[in-house]
Amino acid sequence: MNLRYDLVSDDDDEFSFLWEISQSSKNNLRISLHFQEDDSKIGLLRVDYNSGHHNPEIARDDLPELFRPYIGKWFTNEESHVHYHVDGYKSLAWAVPIEATNVQTKEIKDGEMHTNFVNAIMEFAQMVNIETVIMINRLLI
Repeated sequence: MNLRYDLVSDDDDEFSFLWEISQSSKNNLRISLHFQEDDSKIGLLRVDYNSGHHNPEIARDDLPELFRPYIGKWFTNEESHVHYHVDGYKSLAWAVPIEATNVQTKEIKDGEMHTNFVNAIMEFAQMVNIETVIMINRLLI
């Protein structure tokens, strides 16, 4: 699955955003929910389930405190995590464990995939302030 949605505001057409939902072809439990400013291609937020990542080894003095415990951290493919935009670094270079966030759906695993996948999409839409009503046909997942 690889879905891309262009998002625009009724009130302000200065910015457009891209919301991408992708699922690994090799691992159907590896899911990424990605939100970026569309013109600049700057990633703003991404939630990765069952996906690896390596945070930068070196941090500047102005790195927000939230990320400091995770300098140089390797996230394994079993560690879900949340990426944030941090000024002065490569887009979405910094992530924290999903357990350290207010994301409700902490994992997506066999047996609960359909329910947790739908919940994860709905929560992510709320996190990025999507106002459009989203209907998900669970039979297609």
